[in-house]
Amino acid sequence: MADARSDIRVLYICGLGSNTTGAKPTYLRQHFKHLSIPSVKHASYAATREALAKECRSFKPDIFVAHSAGVGKAVTLATTGTWKGPLLLLAGGNGCAPVSDMTGRAVTLVVPSDDMGAEHQRRAVRCALEQSLVCTAEVKDTHDLNTSMVDQDRLRGLIISTVERHAGGATSPMEVAPEGESCATIETPVKEQVKWLFSEWDLNDDGLVSRDEFKDCLSRVCGEMTTDDVEHVVHAVDKNQDGQVDTEEFLEWVFSGAEHSEKLLAETTEPQTAKALSAEMRLGDVPQPQPESHEV
Repeated sequence: MADARSDIRVLYICGLGSNTTGAKPTYLRQHFKHLSIPSVKHASYAATREALAKECRSFKPDIFVAHSAGVGKAVTLATTGTWKGPLLLLAGGNGCAPVSDMTGRAVTLVVPSDDMGAEHQRRAVRCALEQSLVCTAEVKDTHDLNTSMVDQDRLRGLIISTVERHAGGATSPMEVAPEGESCATIETPVKEQVKWLFSEWDLNDDGLVSRDEFKDCLSRVCGEMTTDDVEHVVHAVDKNQDGQVDTEEFLEWVFSGAEHSEKLLAETTEPQTAKALSAEMRLGDVPQPQPESHEV
């Protein structure tokens, strides 16, 4: 059965670092005749998305397979209309969130049970609008999934079953939107862009950045901000004061009360510039922490 489906066209999006010669890319080359693994190391969100969209239209895949940080890129192409076919998402953490709203396509989430981002993926499956098309495969494995997917030879079977589930349930299987054509989006492209920017700081894809890491990133991308400025921003972003900044806190901070922020971010193609802009334009609205009272 598996050999009969070796002609499935697989587009694989690597995780952070774009290692096109790692265990999973090597495995896929051994089992599928038609494989595309774009090397995406671009300086901007717009350039990366366009390069992936161009490869999608040229290669005409039957399925998107993505791992870790690559999941957010695959989901963005799906939610903005470039890709309308099935998705196999490996250890995608918070990048899987928009999957719950998708319709008309098969999506399989492979969840390493001990991974820090596992609950985000389980939640996406629980909230899915089409339970028959969105499912999970939970495995006892680490974040890289090489043991279960490669050593135990499970990746091939999941690709085949996802493609077949899609063909049986979708109205337009394996459809790639022509260049320039738009369709309804699940979330606004700007929010997807901001999530992508945040993921550059979230190195382990668990949807969280520590306060110290957030301070460090903010200081580096906003050179004109003082130490006090950075501290004020961090205090405002970390709403529940648990010492970590999550994706939702970051989004709320960027979009709350600054009408021009969405326009500026939408027009910005350089992630570092977009981060700096979002920080600078929100700084004026940040409530200043009050000194502790020593009255008795």
